[in-house]
Amino acid sequence: MIFVRIAIKILRVIMICSLLVSCASISAPQSNTTLPTKAPTTVYRNASYIAEYSLVGLILKSELIVRGRITGSEDIINMARDVNDYSKPDPRMFGIGQIYGFDVTQTIKVGGAVDVGAQIKVVQAEGLITSPTTNPPSKEEIEAAKKIEQGSPLIGNQEYILFLKPMKEFDNLKGYYTGTAHPWQFVIEKGCAYPETPWEYAKYYYLPQETDKFIAEIIASLSAKVTPQPKMAYPAPGGEKSTCPPRIITVAPYP
Repeated sequence: MIFVRIAIKILRVIMICSLLVSCASISAPQSNTTLPTKAPTTVYRNASYIAEYSLVGLILKSELIVRGRITGSEDIINMARDVNDYSKPDPRMFGIGQIYGFDVTQTIKVGGAVDVGAQIKVVQAEGLITSPTTNPPSKEEIEAAKKIEQGSPLIGNQEYILFLKPMKEFDNLKGYYTGTAHPWQFVIEKGCAYPETPWEYAKYYYLPQETDKFIAEIIASLSAKVTPQPKMAYPAPGGEKSTCPPRIITVAPYP
């Protein structure tokens, strides 16, 4: 009798194991499909941005705030840095840093020896190539990466107000500047300053303002030495409304 009970228990265990194996086979069928190997990445679109949520914060973080005009585009440098030595470019990646000439017509916040009439160099990141076929990359590779980035170049002879910081990691580029945080470019058109940025949420924090009023606000903040409030929008959402007409963008830089 004992042997019969043991035999029944063993049979039950075998049946349960068989069912478990069957279920596993159903839930995870074998596939004859060969998984493709991962293709090397050559270009990358920067989907996130260093942004500042308040004008006061943007002012205090900027070492140089100037008004002036773009004279044109110049050379391209590698903005990707070697992780072991930030003073050197990355040996494997190429961050497209487009250099622009900028004639200063008004200094609003001065850091260093920048006077009215000076020309400074402004560098904007306009794409990333993670595995260029040559170093530096070819013109075709650079243009392809710029199209993927879908950024906006600084326009020649266009008037701007720029919020800048020096490129301290680049020992060979003394006197070169780049944007502090988005939105660091404000296009001046029809007496108004319009934020120009790929950061899509900037429109909720920075409405177009009359140029003179915008500059006066910056100067007042510098005089008061206001403590930045990163989450405080300027102007406050639902408060002021812009008196500036909508800006019509007619330039398609990277079709």
